[in-house]
Amino acid sequence: MTAWFWLVYNEVEKLLFRRRMAVVVGLLAVLIPLFVYAQHKQLETVRARMGTDDWRLWTAQLIADNENRLAASRLPEEWRRWLLVRNEQLRAYLAAGVDPNAPGAAGFLRSFMEAGMPLFVPLFALIVGSDIISGERSAGTLRLLLSQPVGRLRLALAKVAALWLSVGMIFFWIAVLGTLVSGPVFGFGGFQVPQLVGFRVSGETLDLGGVRLIPMWQYLLMLFGLGWYASTVVALWTFFASSVARSTAAGMGAGFAFLLAGSVLANYASGWRGAKWVASTNLDLGPYLAGLRPPIEGLTPAFALGYLGATGALALGLALWRLTRDVA
Repeated sequence: MTAWFWLVYNEVEKLLFRRRMAVVVGLLAVLIPLFVYAQHKQLETVRARMGTDDWRLWTAQLIADNENRLAASRLPEEWRRWLLVRNEQLRAYLAAGVDPNAPGAAGFLRSFMEAGMPLFVPLFALIVGSDIISGERSAGTLRLLLSQPVGRLRLALAKVAALWLSVGMIFFWIAVLGTLVSGPVFGFGGFQVPQLVGFRVSGETLDLGGVRLIPMWQYLLMLFGLGWYASTVVALWTFFASSVARSTAAGMGAGFAFLLAGSVLANYASGWRGAKWVASTNLDLGPYLAGLRPPIEGLTPAFALGYLGATGALALGLALWRLTRDVA
């Protein structure tokens, strides 16, 4: 066990030495203040338009605005269904006396994760893991590394464990920087604010039978857990690409194109059910927790979680086969 610990520690140290994590933290240090500023300006705009801070009036006005959009004859069918479900959900929040957009650092963390989970949060995992194998190959150390007496399989699994821990560190920095930057603007509270979960979308209706209240901190734990799961799968895809690609740039470019394809399909072909078989369209797990319309028509939480897990396991298996047989 001690030898395994030091093996994983060595791999984590190498990831940190390559400064990929420093790049991710630097990007977060730029993106989070931008998100905070944008959200603050949006709240100011709504406050000026409504002339009040009463969230109930804001929510009622949002429902009315959605009803006006539903009256538009050229509204796409998938958007019409989404607005119908969204209005039912907003009415449930009003009935329960729960602010769906509670202010505070906790509310900012929720919105940041929900906005970032489909693309740029997994992109951070891609950045961290893009050269975990190809970097060794480019530096000329891969052959020497695989010749060590620890065994190729143990070494490969140590790299996977280090990658998983590094992905976890990304979410740690999101939580820390998000709280520190948004706290002075929105307040450091909000972690005990109740949230509604358990919504089930069925066509154009919203099933409220399983709805229950949980504190925001618990909601955030589940949201960050889903993000960690999805980003770990991306890291496993990257691990496979890094074991095959001859250069870090090639592996990163292929990974980014794959992530971007999923985001584009979810935004512009959400009515095409076949898009769910493109694994990267399943990365946005936040809507299932929030009770919103899935990113692709016909997607379910069980399918998204299972398909991501299956593709991640396949990528891991192929990468291990590659490393233990024909890389050196």
